[in-house]
Amino acid sequence: MKQIMRSKAIDFLDIDEMTLYRGKPIKISTHLTLKQPTLDDICDIGEKQYFAEIGKICATPSDYKSELYDGFNLWWDEVDDFDFFTLIYKSIDSDILSLLFEEDIDLQRMVLVKDNTSQDIKLIDTNTQLIIDRFVYEIIVNYIRKIHRLKKHEEKGGNTTTKRFMVDEDRDNKKYARKEHQKAQSTLLPIVSALTNHANFKYSYSTVWSLPIYVLMDAADRINAINDYENIMTGYYSGCVDLKKISNKSVLNWMRNL
Repeated sequence: MKQIMRSKAIDFLDIDEMTLYRGKPIKISTHLTLKQPTLDDICDIGEKQYFAEIGKICATPSDYKSELYDGFNLWWDEVDDFDFFTLIYKSIDSDILSLLFEEDIDLQRMVLVKDNTSQDIKLIDTNTQLIIDRFVYEIIVNYIRKIHRLKKHEEKGGNTTTKRFMVDEDRDNKKYARKEHQKAQSTLLPIVSALTNHANFKYSYSTVWSLPIYVLMDAADRINAINDYENIMTGYYSGCVDLKKISNKSVLNWMRNL
């Protein structure tokens, strides 16, 4: 059974977008099923807290340059993504995990072990037999990034001098960010407000809250694509736009993959 689930899970390294759009749970292993939160779910738990924890789950060593250097004397670009996750996983709030997994996942119970045969490290919950190894971790993070339209952050430092400069810059940026933290504005409010006031959006203020997060983000991107197309064609028919001079012809197809 484990082998069957693992072979099926390979497909989820490149998750089918129609599956995401349906908003159905996706079983990726015997003890692990991914699901999408709705806008209502996110608002109930708190948007700021939600995105802070999502940021931790999807974080890369490039996001923690100064912490890795100051705390472990490590250059971020010499640290593997999963190895980095094993350093921070216990700081992730389990309440947030309840919005992303069907099962009751408690990272505090998970312990780091090394496989005697392969020498690979993995996280194991001995109570539930849940295992998170590099493969499962990649599936989880890929899924979460995809439903939130997040991009993986990767930076290389070059020589030692450049790396020291980038670590110092990261440290300074975070000092400033901590001061500005209380002023942080909503990520979702401008999107929800714009969509519910747009003629092309088929949901209302009353119904938007039940949308899975992937559907909401897709709607925002799709309406932007429609708007771009309509503006270009309006310019074309009024003689102000030359279609031959548009280098990115994909903008002329508002039904394109986004």
